[in-house]
Amino acid sequence: MMTSSARLKPVHGFAERKEQDAARAFGESQQKLQSESDKLEQLRHYRREYMERFHSVARQGIQARRVLDYQAFIAKLDEAIGEQEKMLGYARETSHRAKDQWMEKQSRSKALGKVVERHQVRERQEMDKREQREQDERSQHGRPLH
Repeated sequence: MMTSSARLKPVHGFAERKEQDAARAFGESQQKLQSESDKLEQLRHYRREYMERFHSVARQGIQARRVLDYQAFIAKLDEAIGEQEKMLGYARETSHRAKDQWMEKQSRSKALGKVVERHQVRERQEMDKREQREQDERSQHGRPLH
C-alpha cells in the first residue's frame, strides 16, 4: 500500500519543476528588461552627443541645409527613443508578470512540500506507535509476532 506522502511526492516534484521553469522565465525577463534599458540609455546618450556636436558646429556658423539635416536626424533619434521607451515598458510588464508567476509557483511548491512533510511526520508517528505496540505485545507474551 502506497503512503499518502509517497502519492503526493510526484505532485510536489511537478510543482517544483514548474517553479524552476517560472524562475528561469523571470530571470530571462530580467535580462531582457536590462537589455532594453541599456538600449534606451545608449540612444539617449547618442542624442546628447549629437546635440553637443550640433551646438558646437552651430557656434562656429552653419549652413541652413546642415541645420535641417541635424534637425531631421534628431527627430529620427527622438522617434527611436520613443519606440525604445515602449519596448522598455513592454519588457517591464513582462518582467512583472513573470515575477508574479514565479512567486505563485514558489508558494504552491512550498505549500505542497509542507503537506508532504506533515504526511511523513504523521506516517512516522503511526509507524513508531505500531512498533511500540508490537514490542509491548512481544514483551507481554514473551515471543515475537509475525
